[in-house]
Amino acid sequence: MSGDSRLFNRREDVNYPDIELFPKNCVMYVDVLKSQQMFMNLLNNACKYTPVGGHVTMRFKHLKAEGNLSTDQIIIKDDGCGMSEEFLKERIFKPFEQERTNVTGAVQGTGLGLALSKRIANAMGGNITARSKLGEGSEFIVTFTYQFRRQPESKPVTKRQPKEQKSDSFSLEGCSILVAEDHLLNRQIVTELLKLEGMNVTPSVNGEEALKLFSNAKPGTYDAILMDIRMPVMDGVEATRAIRALDRPDVRKIPIIAMTAYAFDEDREITRKAGMNAHLSKPINTEQLFSTLKEQIQNSRK
Repeated sequence: MSGDSRLFNRREDVNYPDIELFPKNCVMYVDVLKSQQMFMNLLNNACKYTPVGGHVTMRFKHLKAEGNLSTDQIIIKDDGCGMSEEFLKERIFKPFEQERTNVTGAVQGTGLGLALSKRIANAMGGNITARSKLGEGSEFIVTFTYQFRRQPESKPVTKRQPKEQKSDSFSLEGCSILVAEDHLLNRQIVTELLKLEGMNVTPSVNGEEALKLFSNAKPGTYDAILMDIRMPVMDGVEATRAIRALDRPDVRKIPIIAMTAYAFDEDREITRKAGMNAHLSKPINTEQLFSTLKEQIQNSRK
């Protein structure tokens, strides 16, 4: 699998039935970006085909630990429209395949999410299986094996302290962020991430709405704008140009940060010319998101 193998999460709050097999002071190593992409695809798919009032759950199950390898499962379940037995057996993980029913016909998509997730799981040495019944919902089970390493309890403390002291020089708590993102799940995730850091968030569903919110707010209301690029009604590039063209004192210094799956050099050049200050690639890396916000907001206040 391509990409760096980096620390994904620290297992300090997971209760295992056999503590000797998998002690709490362990770190695990996976391909962060690919794993995020796989689970975002599966969660996005579950949310798309689950109506308002339905439920989507994601749970973790540890299977076994041998040597320095752990085998786990992530189970994503919904009570949405479900799939037919024929589609489940023959077509579910094939590219560009979507089952057409009176429920799914109105849902937009390329039919690539499940196929891509399957390829990622296989590249990790794992697999994805699915269970579903038409009209009752679906369940996707991701099984994968990864390396883990025992780590003395004292080491994380000594490593984390310098980072915490360094970040104390500037806090994002209390900052007001305008988020422009048309995708419901992505918008909710970014909003919750920002709120967890103590930021005030104003969400918008497209560039036109973001432009109106910014225009109607008092100068200095927002500390930064997170702007998706591909949106209906008005895209992020158009919205950024319109914001920069407004006749008000804060349009020159407000940081506008692109959030997009388009990360080629030509895409970065387009956002730069439109007046954006930084370019974040999706799926969003949380540490990069916060560090970019800190850097841009600090620069704008100088």
